[in-house]
Parts: sequence; structure tokens; C-alpha cells
Amino acid sequence: MKKILYLSLLCIIALFYSCDDKETEDISRITYYPLLEMAGDEIVVLNIGDTFVDAGVTALVGGESAEVIIDGSVNTSVAGIYALVYSAYNEEGFSASVLRQVIVQDIASVTGTDLTGTYKRTMYGSSPGGGFSQWVATDAAGVYKVNDVGGVDSDSYEYDLVVYQVSADKIVMPVQANERGGTIFASSTTSGSEPDVIAYNAGYIWSVKGSGYGTNLRTFEKQ
Repeated sequence: MKKILYLSLLCIIALFYSCDDKETEDISRITYYPLLEMAGDEIVVLNIGDTFVDAGVTALVGGESAEVIIDGSVNTSVAGIYALVYSAYNEEGFSASVLRQVIVQDIASVTGTDLTGTYKRTMYGSSPGGGFSQWVATDAAGVYKVNDVGGVDSDSYEYDLVVYQVSADKIVMPVQANERGGTIFASSTTSGSEPDVIAYNAGYIWSVKGSGYGTNLRTFEKQ
């Protein structure tokens, strides 16, 4: 009798696991996340009036082509910086995205100007004082390497970032790699969530957005 009960119990357990396998077999699958590949440059520089041709982005989900959604537009008749965000989704709603930035320069107004030199940070928010930033021209018109963009005056901030002069009195600092981690850019306001045009007149006021930088406005004056 005990043997019969024991065998019956084994049958019930086997049946339970068999049912459990059938219930879970449909949810035990691999999730494939979108993979995006950008053609062309991440930062495209055009002269005002030029035609922007998007080199495009392709997306794959589990080896299959996926739709790419583009957010943003470019107006080459207005000097400035424009962001194009390319995104793709999988069936579960997980997404991935990449960024292309288009910088439109008014080369005619940039020609003949020179922003190279030393800039003193005179204010950080409402607090006076600060360190220095050095601007060095590159071979490209209106493109500068700027050391210590925050005017922090500390060795760990002494690295170069790229700033573009888009017209005689306007500059932009696009999203780029931050040596302190992540990315970095500059905006004209403390609340700015993306790069925008910053006024220039023998100096400038910007908010640096990146790891290790406070978002207060920083005022710089050319020395």
C-alpha cells in the first residue's frame, strides 16, 4: 500500500513540473535590444546656406532591420547648433538612441575675428572670482580648443574641449566626451538641457553641464 502511495506521489510531482514547464516555456526567451549604427560624422559643420544631407542611421533588433525615428531638424539659414536624435525600439518597448549635432557657421562674419587668448572667470553665479580658460585656434575657421572651460583652476579640470564660433558674436559648445566621465556641453541658461547659442562680446556667460561642474552661470572676460 505504501509503495502505491509513493508511486502516486511521484506521478503527481512529475505532472506538476510538466505543467510548469509548459506555462513558462513561452516567457523564457531572449530579449534583443536595438543596435544603432550612424553613418557619417557625429558632428557635422556647415556654412550658412549649405544643404544638409543626412548620412543616416541604421538599426537592428535581433539581427533584423528596425525602424529609426528621427527627432529634430536643421535650419541651415540660421547660424547655430542643431540636434538630431535617432531612436529605435524593440517589441518590449526598450529603446536605444544616438545623437548627431549639426553646427551651422556664418563663415563670412567669422572671417577676420580671433577669439584666441586668455579669459578670466570673474563670476560663478553670484560669487566673484575664479580661474582662467585658454582659447587656442585650430586649422578650421572658427573652431577653438578651450582649456578649463569652467575656469576652475585645478589640475583635474585642465583639459581641452572644442568650441565653435558660429558668427562674429555667437559661440556654441556641443555635446562631447568629458574626461571626468560622461559627456559635457555648455548652454546659455542654468536650466538648459542641451547646447544652444551663447553671446560673445570680448567674453561670454555660459553654464557648463557635465560631471564635476556646478550649473551656475560662469562669466568670463578676455584679458
